[in-house]
Amino acid sequence: MVLLPAEERDAILAHCRYYHGGPENSAFEDLLAYLSSVLEKVSGNLKCYLEQLHDEGSIGPVG
Repeated sequence: MVLLPAEERDAILAHCRYYHGGPENSAFEDLLAYLSSVLEKVSGNLKCYLEQLHDEGSIGPVG
C-alpha cells in the first residue's frame, strides 16, 4: 500500500468511514475487510440508478 500517498490513503479511509461505516481508527490495510461490502453497496446503487433511468425511458432494458 506504499503506492498511494498518505493523504490519498487518508481520504479513502475517511470516505469509507463516512459512507460505509468503517474501518474506525484503523490502518489503510484494514480497509480490505470492508471492500466486499463496499462493492456490494456500489453495485446495488448502480442497479437502482439504472432501473430508475430505465423506468424514465432514458435507457434500454437493465440486466
